[in-house]
Amino acid sequence: MNKSLLGLAILSAGIALPLRSDPLSPDGSLSGVALPSRVIHLGAAADGLLSEVRVDRGDRVSRGDVLATLDFDVQEASMRLAQARKESKASLASARTKAEQAAEQLAQRMRMVQEGLVSEDETSIFRTNARLAELDARLAEENMRLAELEFERASAQLRQGTILSPIEGVVTDRLLSPGEVLTKSGSGEVLTLAQLDPLMIELHAPLELFDKILRGQGAQVQFIGIDLGRHRAKVSVVDRIIDTASETFRVRLELPNPEFAIPAGLRAEVRFDL
Repeated sequence: MNKSLLGLAILSAGIALPLRSDPLSPDGSLSGVALPSRVIHLGAAADGLLSEVRVDRGDRVSRGDVLATLDFDVQEASMRLAQARKESKASLASARTKAEQAAEQLAQRMRMVQEGLVSEDETSIFRTNARLAELDARLAEENMRLAELEFERASAQLRQGTILSPIEGVVTDRLLSPGEVLTKSGSGEVLTLAQLDPLMIELHAPLELFDKILRGQGAQVQFIGIDLGRHRAKVSVVDRIIDTASETFRVRLELPNPEFAIPAGLRAEVRFDL
């Protein structure tokens, strides 16, 4: 993963919006704030010693990237042992062969009984051998199933020691380093990630626009204090609850940001397609 070349600060927490919206400007624009669409605090599902943290603040990550790992040497050894047991077919094959042989011997003995060559009483040992061989074969099959379950359990334990990125985004904070102990009883957090594509534009709109701003409606966005050009956004959320004190309602717009060219935290002027 390459270092992010954004060169601008990324917010790892939400930004408080003003209680009251700015009045509509002469050109009909409203003031909003660009926020990450998601902020994720990552940890591991198990306690352990951090053996590796592969990213640092500002790094760009992709979904599925390994970001950090715990020291799980014992779990790795357990998984390899369980895998060897799962893949070993010798015991099961031997037990099945013995069961087949015992069943054939019993069948031959029963034919001899029918032909009057031996008595029925002389077949008891063959019946017992056939039954024991069948039970041994079933036991071997059960052991094989248990080995498969043990392998799945060991694999799951090993996965708990690997921290993967659930999103494509940017690392906004690294809280622990290799050699430190991660515990669920503590904060349990190793990294914080922000998803910057899409960005969310949050704003408070005056009550007079409540019946004019609709979900799916388009808007033009221009950022304040930096020239990033004009961008198109789409309304994704219109709150159905009015803030009585300020006579405003919250609106969220979704702004595509595939190259992360727009940092979160900027203020923006939003003009709705009214």
